[in-house]
Amino acid sequence: MAEATDFVVKSLGHCRVDSPLATLLSGRRQSINNVDGSDRVLFDDIASIAIARGLSATELPGSVPTGPRKMIYFGPSKTRAGIVTCGGLCRSFNDVIRALVMELTFRYGVRKITGFCNGYQGFIARHGDPVVELTPDRVSHINSFGTCRGDFFTQRSRPGQGDGPSFGLYCVLRRTGEE
Repeated sequence: MAEATDFVVKSLGHCRVDSPLATLLSGRRQSINNVDGSDRVLFDDIASIAIARGLSATELPGSVPTGPRKMIYFGPSKTRAGIVTCGGLCRSFNDVIRALVMELTFRYGVRKITGFCNGYQGFIARHGDPVVELTPDRVSHINSFGTCRGDFFTQRSRPGQGDGPSFGLYCVLRRTGEE
């Protein structure tokens, strides 16, 4: 059975940077579109199981939720982001890639976004899978491609190190068995 200690994230520390979205979030009530620093996604998604643990809500096992917040962990201009996909899943995943690049660039100010193809294998240089710098210009029409296995991903260079203090990774994958 999962315990609260199984979900502790020890490496991020505290949110100390004002989010570029803070002004958009001010005045909004807490929701999935406005994450409070004390929020958690609970491990148990069935009330009876959570209640059976006999713990208070703050003691239940859970993890840090994603989503916009007023304070963030890293300065966006010094943050590198990576998007990994196994490709060929469906047309809508290209929309997700495009949206991530546009939001990271224009709302957060992230300057370097890298695309990795062929799932986690794309991180291993010896496989020679394409690694692409993703820019708004480059992804502006990605949603017109059927998959991301075509000509869109063509570069084969690995990103350099030391451009920033952090690296955000967005995994665009499909659950096994889903159509």
